[in-house]
Amino acid sequence: MVPAAAGTWILSLSVAAVVSLPIAISRSGDHAFLAGDLLSTRLTNLPDGVVAGSMPAWAAQGGLNAPLAATLLLLLLVVPAAWVLAKRGVPSTQRLAVALAMGPVMVAVAMAAHQIRWWNSFDVALLPLLVAATAASAAAAKSLRQRLLWAGAAALPLAVGAAALIPARSTFSETDFKFTRAEIEGLYERALAHWISDRVGPDGATVLLPPFRTSSFCFYGSLRGLGTQNWENRDGLSATFRIVNSTRPDETLALVNQRGITHIVIPSWDTDLDDFARMGLKQPMDSFIFALHQTDGGIFNWLRALPYNLPAVQGFKEQSVLVLEVTDETDPATLRSRLVEYLVEMHQLDAAAYSSKALSRYPADLGALVALAEVQKAREDDDAFGKAFNAVLSNLSSGTDRSLAWDRRVSLAVVLALGKRSDLSREQVRRCMADINEARIRSLTTGSLYHLLVMAKAYGFELSDAKLQGVAMKLLPSELRERL
Repeated sequence: MVPAAAGTWILSLSVAAVVSLPIAISRSGDHAFLAGDLLSTRLTNLPDGVVAGSMPAWAAQGGLNAPLAATLLLLLLVVPAAWVLAKRGVPSTQRLAVALAMGPVMVAVAMAAHQIRWWNSFDVALLPLLVAATAASAAAAKSLRQRLLWAGAAALPLAVGAAALIPARSTFSETDFKFTRAEIEGLYERALAHWISDRVGPDGATVLLPPFRTSSFCFYGSLRGLGTQNWENRDGLSATFRIVNSTRPDETLALVNQRGITHIVIPSWDTDLDDFARMGLKQPMDSFIFALHQTDGGIFNWLRALPYNLPAVQGFKEQSVLVLEVTDETDPATLRSRLVEYLVEMHQLDAAAYSSKALSRYPADLGALVALAEVQKAREDDDAFGKAFNAVLSNLSSGTDRSLAWDRRVSLAVVLALGKRSDLSREQVRRCMADINEARIRSLTTGSLYHLLVMAKAYGFELSDAKLQGVAMKLLPSELRERL
């Protein structure tokens, strides 16, 4: 038997040890321990597992469903344990064992309210408490009825949890089969990984994206990744952390080039990169990753946004992805022109119109005038398009197209065709097809490539090289290939 005084001291020291961690965190002002990690929003690793930012967010998603009820009912096991601590007549050694087991359980409950992943730790901590409380209640019980009440209280939440694991009987048909969220995300990632792989060709790509998604892109698209969720990849994870938290453009570019990154992918269904910025900076809005969210990469002259539309899935229409390609540094007019054309191809016409206001700073730049004309045509503003088109013709007549980048020449040919100047458009297409190669085909956006092939067919400049023709067709979605 442990003397009462010694038991009190042991209990006091145990309580002090448990509360020392939150007190230390609170006084230090560093809340990184409470920040989300790669798995903190997932209850399990099962394909159809619960995903939620916190316990209140989980409850708000679907109300009191079977998984939530099975999880919360385990809290009932804490009540008898507390009763054992309060009941007189329980041997001090057994009461002390219950008290020691209660500490980790209370900590896990507090953390589980913030991050649902901690319910796994709660379950582990609950087992010693269940054993200690069962032994103590058996010693304190004075009748068979009291023992049965304890057994029933312990069996109820365990039975509900076991019942929640039993799959429901149902007969599936094509109309009522539904993909899980994880399966839809997997389909998105597979399609996007294939698209990037086709676009970059045999040289492959090194992609920076949320670490939890890196493995799937490497698997589906044979791409190279940077950070993963595996502990063996601490170096790559650290590099990812440094890049997304960078606040200086020159430092960011140096880190990107050091790691050989060719593409940056930011899916809306995974916010880990944003969480990295919140963990690492007092002002996360100053970080590189938040700058990308706000500008689609339009303030970095070494990044180019690539138009990519996710496959349409009912119930997931709000999802999107930002794909950025690391390029050579370019001039401000070309940077802004490509951004405007990206917004037009993504059907974000209001954003394109707003962004195109900056093109007025470059009245002598032919590429900027072409992008401005494209915006006005997409908005069906004939008067504004006419003014922009006349500016394009005036600029073109002075021979400024001689130094035009190849992809910008394709855009010029499209605008000339839209303005019903097929004679001028035909000449630009001829020059594009004379200088075409595999790398240039891959550099075009889907819309630009399709328009070039349509115009080339109309003007009689179709690709004669079977290999180039195969590359071009592979880069187009099936519905556009059928039109050709």
